[in-house]
Amino acid sequence: MVQVKSVAQNDTLQLEKTKQFFREAKFGMFIHWGVYSILGGVYEGKTYGGTEWIQLHAKIPADDYEKIAHTFNPVSFDPEKWMKVAKQAGMKYIVFTTKHHDGFCMFKSAYTDYNVVDYTPYKKDIVKMLSESCKKNDIKLGLYYSIVDWHHPDFPAIYSQMNDFHGRPNSKADIGKYANYQYNQLKELMTNYGPVSFAWFDGGGGFKDVDRYKLLKGDSVIQMIRKYQPGCMINSRIGGKADYGNPEQTIPGNIQDQAFEVCMTLNDNWGYAKNDNHWKSTKDLVRTLIEVAHKGGNFLLNVGPDSKGNIPDSSIVRLQEMGKWLNVNGESIYGAKNSLWESPSWGRSTTRFLKNGNTVLYFHIFNWPNENVLHIAGLKNKTVKAFVFTPKGKKQLKVSQQVQGITIDLTSVVQDKIATVVGLEVVGQKFDLGETK
Repeated sequence: MVQVKSVAQNDTLQLEKTKQFFREAKFGMFIHWGVYSILGGVYEGKTYGGTEWIQLHAKIPADDYEKIAHTFNPVSFDPEKWMKVAKQAGMKYIVFTTKHHDGFCMFKSAYTDYNVVDYTPYKKDIVKMLSESCKKNDIKLGLYYSIVDWHHPDFPAIYSQMNDFHGRPNSKADIGKYANYQYNQLKELMTNYGPVSFAWFDGGGGFKDVDRYKLLKGDSVIQMIRKYQPGCMINSRIGGKADYGNPEQTIPGNIQDQAFEVCMTLNDNWGYAKNDNHWKSTKDLVRTLIEVAHKGGNFLLNVGPDSKGNIPDSSIVRLQEMGKWLNVNGESIYGAKNSLWESPSWGRSTTRFLKNGNTVLYFHIFNWPNENVLHIAGLKNKTVKAFVFTPKGKKQLKVSQQVQGITIDLTSVVQDKIATVVGLEVVGQKFDLGETK
């Protein structure tokens, strides 16, 4: 007799499949793009930080902001170019801002004309274009949605982030009606664009001393997402039960047991910023990716396209350089698990359990060891082989084992300016470890 899985079992399997993908993917692209990209952080001659928040920071009334929204016309936008940048960087998924705090929707919505199709000369559904391109390029799609809305008449200003701002304050705003609006829009996102792997909520900081999950009918939202997108992971910022958390611009201090994703900018802004040239170096970015993987998480790195739809060249160059490093050393990142050690003095590490029962330990060397010898103290498992990743493939290294641990000879290794990665295969998948030196 053929055993047929129940709907609930199939739904669970779909979610577990996405969770497995998430654990292995490690690296994704965050995309902040909207009306604020037109201003690029400058309004009436003054430069503001937090460019995607410029409506709040500059206190732009809805009437004036709407005039800006009417001009949004990204004639250079080509989702295939964005996918190419993501793939060259080694990214496996994207998270796109369908609606930021300003309330402008980058998708066609039946519940407001304040969207890119109905309100602008562009007349095209950005989310639809991206979803189709993601499917074509085997990139998983995540959709960001702000639970704060500075434009919707029923969003109470008191729940806004910073200074109770609203573009058109309404003393009779009804959070219950806004919750219905949010539910309906999320249903559109979950039913009109094919598979959605991640539902990425944001904006909870304004709901001080109240239960935003309850106010926004979170249970109904979660049930709806599970119904229409059973394989979709949900982040924690809606305020209720979640599949993963999102530390922002910071990395957890210790190795984590739970799934997490560090989101971070390439410069000092999420949205496009005309005057922000404070770009992180490729070295710092790759080492951040390594640090996050070392602690068991994913790295969601942001780009802020300009108003025409172009990702800044300074972003592209750094992403391409990260991709070059990953082309050589990606085995130590993708699908690898967290480190067995908290903070080795020489750098960071990741772990891979092999089907044959052995384990590969990857050592990402930031600080070159004295005398060209890497000491792994306390490791007692029998060694199989040691190697270093090079542009031409893996190069075997001499390894020796003593009572106090293992040493790997790095004399013949050409140092990588970002991080040299040494692999060590050992017997077994259980470890009795001391401290590394």
